[in-house]
Amino acid sequence: MSNVSTTIVDDSYRRGAAGGQRQSPNNEVVNTTCLGNPDTVKAGSDISTLAANYGEVSNKWMGKWSGINGKWYTLDWGGNGYTGARATALESAEFFHALTTRIFFVQVAVDVYEGGRGFVNHDSGAMVGAGADLTFGTYGVLGGPAGIFGAVIYTGASYLVNIPPIYNHTVIPIVNAACKVSGC
Repeated sequence: MSNVSTTIVDDSYRRGAAGGQRQSPNNEVVNTTCLGNPDTVKAGSDISTLAANYGEVSNKWMGKWSGINGKWYTLDWGGNGYTGARATALESAEFFHALTTRIFFVQVAVDVYEGGRGFVNHDSGAMVGAGADLTFGTYGVLGGPAGIFGAVIYTGASYLVNIPPIYNHTVIPIVNAACKVSGC
């Protein structure tokens, strides 16, 4: 996830219709997409994806389905009045899977935009960040339970390293060590 400086501004300045960079009244550059600030869109889609993944795996997981009584049953058994219908659980799981997939396409659009913006600006960090986001997003949607787990870990870590004290004690020492070795 790239670090984009954002400022809440009023509508008294001219906006670019397709996004890009705009100038705020106090002369700060605000990066936007046609959907708004990329970080806001990504945060919303990350939270939505996690919720949709939870909805999917809370109904169907590893060849089993969850009854309304909270117990897990094999897909071979159809359920009864006490457990609820297997079809209901599987329909819910399919709904949440379809929702996750649709949210993923929004994330892909933002990642491609950020990667392209990084390419145009010769910002290898933005390109690598967008590529990593795209890779783990794909893994989270298509990788099954292991993919969901990996994507949750990656998303959590990428948000944690954006907290200044954590960033200062984890990322900066690693970058300084790499620069010392490579001479950058």
